[in-house]
Amino acid sequence: MKSSSSGNWTSWVIVLLVAAGAALVFFDFAPIRQFMGPGQSAESSSDSNGANPMTTHTQGTVVHASDLDFEQVVLQSDVPVLVDFYADWCGPCRSLAPILEQLASETTDAKIVKVNVDESPQVSRQYNISSIPCLLVFKNGQVVNRQVGLVGKQQLRALLDV
Repeated sequence: MKSSSSGNWTSWVIVLLVAAGAALVFFDFAPIRQFMGPGQSAESSSDSNGANPMTTHTQGTVVHASDLDFEQVVLQSDVPVLVDFYADWCGPCRSLAPILEQLASETTDAKIVKVNVDESPQVSRQYNISSIPCLLVFKNGQVVNRQVGLVGKQQLRALLDV
């Protein structure tokens, strides 16, 4: 008869891997993240002048914000803002990215913003982001809607219509 101890061991390894992934959302484990993927995404790179082209709103594009400019980009916005809290290693977050890009290209009366939870832990903690993707809608600096998980473009539009 075969022992079931190998099944128990496998279960514990899976639990530990899931817990380690969840911890990456809240803590800066740069040495661990380097094995999970590149430390800087192409989306957060700077242009040839060294400036980050995503810090100001341009119609039709997704804007990236961080702990440093979240207040200016999101809270002080004169239009509603849909903020996607995401991580580069998150599969559903990667699936949501092209939907957000498409929505941004079709939206003229709102701003679409992404915040990387690994690179912006302060703002992520401030808004109690515990699962990603997490979408918050801000109007006049206040959260007016919240959605967790992967959603379609129609649902994103509905979130903005609050």
